[in-house]
Amino acid sequence: MSIKALITHIQELVSAQSGLAGLNLGLVNYGVPTKLPAIYIDGLTFLDDKLNSHTFNLCYVTTDLSIEQLDYAKLILAALQGSPCVQAQQLLPRPEPENKRNRWIIPCVFFPRALKA
Repeated sequence: MSIKALITHIQELVSAQSGLAGLNLGLVNYGVPTKLPAIYIDGLTFLDDKLNSHTFNLCYVTTDLSIEQLDYAKLILAALQGSPCVQAQQLLPRPEPENKRNRWIIPCVFFPRALKA
């Protein structure tokens, strides 16, 4: 399994969501991004190799503290739910007002074999 293949797949899913076009999210990052708003992969594990799956958190972070950002986070979740190889079922808000950031975490399971090459 290639992290690059996972990142490319997520980028394609997010790019296909017309409601996210105005966000200018840039590329999906692996690790903490330097520019916000951004989507990044955090906590990727390879402990489930015998089950042919890997877990990770997809995070959406922005400096915009408005409630409208929840709608964007829901669109990202919906994009992931449309994937045949990523299971994403919930959105966990993690506001960081002291850092002037909003962060949403989407716990995911990735099935590499379901990803079309």
